[in-house]
Amino acid sequence: LDLLFFEPGRTAEAAPGVYHHRSTDGGATWSARSLIAAAPYVRLATQGDVHLDLAADDSGRILATWDDPRTGLAQFAVSVDAGGAWASLSDADADELEATHAQLAFGQGGVALRLWQAAGADPLAGALQQRSLDGGLTWSVPERVWSGYSLGGLTLRPLTDGRLLAL
Repeated sequence: LDLLFFEPGRTAEAAPGVYHHRSTDGGATWSARSLIAAAPYVRLATQGDVHLDLAADDSGRILATWDDPRTGLAQFAVSVDAGGAWASLSDADADELEATHAQLAFGQGGVALRLWQAAGADPLAGALQQRSLDGGLTWSVPERVWSGYSLGGLTLRPLTDGRLLAL
């Protein structure tokens, strides 16, 4: 189990930021928190602002996304060692298209999928999608999908045969 969360205030153990915990025993015990991004701005976040999502595959790759409460734009990070270390993904395509409300998933063969809504766009304009063949390190050119539908409330779930179910 993987848990992505904001730590909004400074504590004895941690500064404000975006963190990850992992459990390998069904939630009975948890790893020490792993800092993804130091971010004093998380103190500004409300439950409806953050849009946290993560996806993990069997090889230890984890993708994480959250909306920055200052800008409303999605931020992305990747870990290739089950959450031990994290790298921010600077993505010109997602930045230029002002990604928000991002969703992540791994499909068949380790292919990663990233869906998002463009900030300020008509919610019914559809989502944008990118695929990654290297576990989230690089991404394809964005393409518009699902015109006429909003991403609001969408959840992606991997199926055992490698396909993804959109709920």
